[in-house]
Amino acid sequence: MKLNYRDKVILAIVIALIILIAGFFALIRPKSNEIEENKATLAAKQSEKAEIEARIAKIEPLTNEINDTYDDTNKLAKLFVPMDEVNNPVALDEYMQELANENEVRINTVDLGTTSVQQLGYYYFTSDDVGGDLRSSADFSGELQAQHDAQTAESTALSSRTTESVLETQYGINIKGTKENVWNYIKAIADIDEAVMINSVDISDYTFGAEGETITLTPAEGEEGESVTVTIGGGEDGESNVQMVISIYSVYTMTKPNTEMAD
Repeated sequence: MKLNYRDKVILAIVIALIILIAGFFALIRPKSNEIEENKATLAAKQSEKAEIEARIAKIEPLTNEINDTYDDTNKLAKLFVPMDEVNNPVALDEYMQELANENEVRINTVDLGTTSVQQLGYYYFTSDDVGGDLRSSADFSGELQAQHDAQTAESTALSSRTTESVLETQYGINIKGTKENVWNYIKAIADIDEAVMINSVDISDYTFGAEGETITLTPAEGEEGESVTVTIGGGEDGESNVQMVISIYSVYTMTKPNTEMAD
């Protein structure tokens, strides 16, 4: 069958359309699907990137907070006696001896006790709420209770705080000296900048020899005479033995955290 010119043109157009449609399904549509998949992947990656950037933004404030905590902790730790000094009895003895030499007292004995964990409580005055029920009965406006709460605010706040644990080492020392020198020695210990506390002071002779020593002289066997009581010494420059118990408080120093960002 022969085709005329018009039929040939129509046939050519139909063949061209078939080729275009086949090309679309063979090439263009897969690419279109790939583009859609890539768009979805890009959106997921962008969301992941935003999440990572948000995490990174939190790193610097967290790092600063960790470093500030480290600095603040070590500032507080400087108030306590370093552990290496507590664990070195020779260093403590030398330090106490230096204070004794400066204040002209003699150290008789030294006893370094064991180290234990103790609760370091707060010092505050707790008053008895005398007549609290009567105050409540008369307090129609609440003014009396408000006044009471204001007066006890400090002790109330301190009593509710959690006490912290520290390492305590007790140090017993027996000294001898005049009243003035003993007082100066006690003050020197009290003025130590680190966490050292005087727990007790026991003075053998609170007059420091001002009354002297009373003795009785008795005649030897076979001799005549009566027993005589006499006082030896006495005066303002007398000495006395003094027993002291001192607590030394220590803490472990916080190690340096690694907050450096890796390259």
